[in-house]
Amino acid sequence: MRLGRTQATLLGAVFAVLAAGWMRPVSSVGGMPAELFFYRKMLWHHEFDVVCAGDSRTLLGVSPAAMRTAMSQRRIANFGFRLAGYSTRYAERAVELIDPATPRPLMLLGVDPHSLTTNAARNLDQPSTWMSLHPWRPGHFNAELENEFLWLAAQHPWEIRLQVQLGPLLAFFGRITTLDFSQLIQGNTRYPVMVAHEDGWFSSRFKQQGLERAVRFIPAMYAGNRVSPHVVAQLLKAVRRMQWRGIEVYGFRLPTDPRVTQLENQCSGFDEAAFARDLAAAGGKWLPFNDRDFRTFDGHHLGEDEAVRFSIALARKVEASRERPRNLSGRKP
Repeated sequence: MRLGRTQATLLGAVFAVLAAGWMRPVSSVGGMPAELFFYRKMLWHHEFDVVCAGDSRTLLGVSPAAMRTAMSQRRIANFGFRLAGYSTRYAERAVELIDPATPRPLMLLGVDPHSLTTNAARNLDQPSTWMSLHPWRPGHFNAELENEFLWLAAQHPWEIRLQVQLGPLLAFFGRITTLDFSQLIQGNTRYPVMVAHEDGWFSSRFKQQGLERAVRFIPAMYAGNRVSPHVVAQLLKAVRRMQWRGIEVYGFRLPTDPRVTQLENQCSGFDEAAFARDLAAAGGKWLPFNDRDFRTFDGHHLGEDEAVRFSIALARKVEASRERPRNLSGRKP
């Protein structure tokens, strides 16, 4: 049977698309398809003992697998999202990940100044024009300041389920990102610079970078967007609700370069000591870390190896503080 011109053209197009998919360069993101990773987080529900919340510093800096070396037999999730803030909506959604039958469940709050700003902690989000043009891509591929969690939370649950089902297919046919392209032109040696793990950790293998970009970016981020007393009060109220539900709450600040920490505090108005006291008054506990004990790759994010070290240290601190059960009711025993 001879193919007509139209059929031959369509068949050729199919082979061309398949060939392009197979021949595309090594993706900059390894592990789970990035198209699946963030959507899958939004489907988690009542299945963990320990939940780690926060923005990109938690997303890149906390490895549940590493934490389990000090917290054996615990189901741990990294519920971090790029540019997430402690809105009521985000805090309540994080609680929904915890299994109600879990004895002594834990909520670990990765706190940094930006997560307590009005911009980051807003409860509603409208998809940007860019996202409207590319609805199959999670917010972290956008160059603009998209709150990843809010963008995903604004989608219908069935749309999220569809994205999860189509994730592998979209990864095969997906466009080449700027990271993919930079990998392509770097030479013969190409490898994923980020790895998406099933437990929610997005590990980074970026090479060491200078502080110039972080130092330049911080003042602009906090211009007219300083730490909000309302957002802090809103988070502390959520902490009290968690305590009433029997969830132990711990807060921590992921290590950054000391110069970045100082500049952030100055531009944002964040008082870590005061926040630690307020968290304790709400029933939580603050876990301090020394910035100089860990090395970031860009001034404010931990690379893969340092994230593993930090995660083990975090789990050990939590376990040490839990050796003596706390009186969550606030009453004398």
